[in-house]
Amino acid sequence: MKQQERTQTSTEKRLIPAINFHVIKSCNMKCKYCFAQFNDCNANMINKADAKSIIASIKEKGFEKITFSGGEPLLLPYLPELIKYSKDIGLTTMLVTNGSLLSEEILHSLKGKLDWIGLSIDSLDNNTNHKLGVCYSNKTINYRELIKSIQKYSYRLKINTVVSRYNYNSSELGRFIEEVKPERWKVMQALEIEGENDKYSKDYLITEEEFSLFKKENMVNEDLMIPENNQDMKGTYVMISPNGRFFTNRNGDIRYSKPITEVGLEKAYDSMNYSYTGFENRKGIYNWK
Repeated sequence: MKQQERTQTSTEKRLIPAINFHVIKSCNMKCKYCFAQFNDCNANMINKADAKSIIASIKEKGFEKITFSGGEPLLLPYLPELIKYSKDIGLTTMLVTNGSLLSEEILHSLKGKLDWIGLSIDSLDNNTNHKLGVCYSNKTINYRELIKSIQKYSYRLKINTVVSRYNYNSSELGRFIEEVKPERWKVMQALEIEGENDKYSKDYLITEEEFSLFKKENMVNEDLMIPENNQDMKGTYVMISPNGRFFTNRNGDIRYSKPITEVGLEKAYDSMNYSYTGFENRKGIYNWK
């Protein structure tokens, strides 16, 4: 049963200063738990002119940090231009990627324009990743070597892990995190979204107890691990889709605003009723500058 809409308090209505821009829905992986498939989205990618217009409005509205995601955002041909533009107008910039396309050339070219790299790592075991769909063209990613390259260019590093049926009882990632030392490690309980990833929910959904087991077995630093259960993630992320609309997962499905370029960013944002309180409670505010 879907949750009832709540009346927001004045605190909840405060502007959430961080925004996730899903610039493309294409991806070179098929992660079963992926909620951002945008099945109802009529565009594969945001066009460059609209993207720049929206980014300018994001800055004008008072947002501080923009995270480019997807799909796999590195499939967007003009992503570097959007990142550079965002940095030039004063936004903190982040890229969330599966890492498969993160080449030395890209790392070199974005130096000074991209502040953070969020690297998605669910397991170090190739068989586990294959079961989850975290694989591409039968290739594997050497995460240790990739992180060395990221750190060589002094990017700030965050690692994102989705905890699911296939990795909740593993303790390998805690030791790995202790070794590679990211600034943040976001650990998220796999979340079912109606119409997006519910087809495979039996393959990845876990209980709160199983999520707690993962946290216990992999805890290396309480300040480093940022756990988010299913409730933490609903309605607390400000997100823009590849067709230029705000969207929310607040009720367990995906609901869109009207197009930002048509109604304006402020009106589209306000229609989503994002929760600042929830954003704050999941430690969404940190020293990102």
